Amino acid sequence: MTNNLKRLDSLYQELGPGKIVSLVEKFYFFMDNKNECKGIRGMHGVSLESAREKLTAFLTQRFGGPWLYNNKYGPPMMRGRHMPFKIAVAQRNQWLYAMDLALKEMEFDQELEDLLFVFFTDFSEKIRNH
Repeated sequence: MTNNLKRLDSLYQELGPGKIVSLVEKFYFFMDNKNECKGIRGMHGVSLESAREKLTAFLTQRFGGPWLYNNKYGPPMMRGRHMPFKIAVAQRNQWLYAMDLALKEMEFDQELEDLLFVFFTDFSEKIRNH
């Protein structure tokens, strides 16, 4: 587990900004276009541009890159930022469904895909508030 955390902390160097942006783009494409994600999509505004920007900044920072999120929005405190939205198991699962599809589209090696899926599973569970 400790090695996985260390890898997450330095993943920015491994992926670079382009792959993080690509992952986020694919994620929001699936969220926007899959009926299975209707509920979670409905929690976002008409445009997903702000959400894309924020998730890209958050992942860049979380994976050891520049502190884009802190510099623009302050400390992430993601659970608190998501409290205004009802995020129950169904919404968490829809979010994870879109992220799983995005990860598979990225064609990462299986070890990296598994590491990221575990990270996103843990992250989405921490955001759940219902």
